[in-house]
Amino acid sequence: MGSALSPRVREQIVRFDPDVEQVSVSEFCRRAGISTSSFYRVRDKATERGLAAALVPESRAPKHPATIYTDWTRLLVRVTHAELVAEGKDCGPWSVEWRLFQREADPLPSRSTIARILRSEGLSAPSPRKRPRASYRRFRRARANELWQLDGMEWHLPEIGLVTIYHVVDDHSRLCPALIAAAGGESTAGARQALQSGIDAFGPPQSVLSDNGAAFNQHRRGRLSATEVWLAGLGIRPISGRVSHPQTQGKVERSHQPLQRWLHARTPTTLQDLTQALDGYRNWYNHERQHQGLGHHLTPMAVWQVASKAGPEPRAIPLDLLYSQSLRQPTQPAKNRIEDRTIGGNLRTAWKGTSIGFGPDMAHQLVHLVETDGQLDIFDDNGELHASIPWPSPTKYVSVTQPPHRLVPVIDRRSRAYKLSQMS
Repeated sequence: MGSALSPRVREQIVRFDPDVEQVSVSEFCRRAGISTSSFYRVRDKATERGLAAALVPESRAPKHPATIYTDWTRLLVRVTHAELVAEGKDCGPWSVEWRLFQREADPLPSRSTIARILRSEGLSAPSPRKRPRASYRRFRRARANELWQLDGMEWHLPEIGLVTIYHVVDDHSRLCPALIAAAGGESTAGARQALQSGIDAFGPPQSVLSDNGAAFNQHRRGRLSATEVWLAGLGIRPISGRVSHPQTQGKVERSHQPLQRWLHARTPTTLQDLTQALDGYRNWYNHERQHQGLGHHLTPMAVWQVASKAGPEPRAIPLDLLYSQSLRQPTQPAKNRIEDRTIGGNLRTAWKGTSIGFGPDMAHQLVHLVETDGQLDIFDDNGELHASIPWPSPTKYVSVTQPPHRLVPVIDRRSRAYKLSQMS
């Protein structure tokens, strides 16, 4: 931090007249060794409060000084962290701050302060390679019950052996409508029992997303599972994620982590003990645990209660139309957005905050961007579909230089055929 301006320099600033001295403000500041912002700050102060006030430097102490926390605060953070670990709950800065807020701690340290305390006490492992939160773009369905995500998680009990935990999460509110355990591996009976439990408690959803397990969804294998047939009979549309791509069901996959911590802290040995532990977890998760994906101090149940609700089709979905294109159209057709862009020399263009990178063959070419519901299509100047991107994009940069986004053949500039075409 630089030193304050002396009263002599302040007086020169106040009395400076560029017309009399035939010197610009920038030149005056350069000769005096000050910045133009300091010059105008002193002039404005003299105009508003007079010459005497402008000659005296003001206090440089911060208007909002940092709070100095005592050793008691550090002890409180350590004890709270230990409690959360013993209870099998999330124990990061968000969770510690949420517990202290519920207990009306005064003063309440910020999450960054809690993070520093946990790091200094060796209670957290720094992960500098993690992507910052600001780089992620969250996306979710617009209404509650518009999409449920279903997945099965294996668990082993000493007295029974393999048990499958059927986990259901609402895409919009992150609510857990159903969480049940059944002996054995994944089965259509267990999946149906879990979904029926959620339907009885929170109403039927519009669609259900699952992976391609045989108990859930088999349409990619050329047939329909009993779960798909049952859902279609209720007017609920079954959806399957991409093969070997669990990120499609990312919300329910990520929800397995706090559930596993909860169960490891309780170590159930029988199916009855496991059921009681799951009921306790679902009550805590829905009503007490703030969800970082929803916002500060918001629980899934609080969001679900105020959100508008979607519902299934009024009648059963015909099985021959279950995966037809007609069912993939939105209820209200989205208005297409079309815009023309010229790719610059940096081989990039931007669309709604997302940077799109092209190959060298597209330099200085005119492209047409067409945004529809869930997709961004890129056509070249000849009207040929050059690339297609799922939209909105979960990242802030997408490359269409190679498949799967690029749909036209990639030009190999090293090939002999390409060099001969350039010479002709």
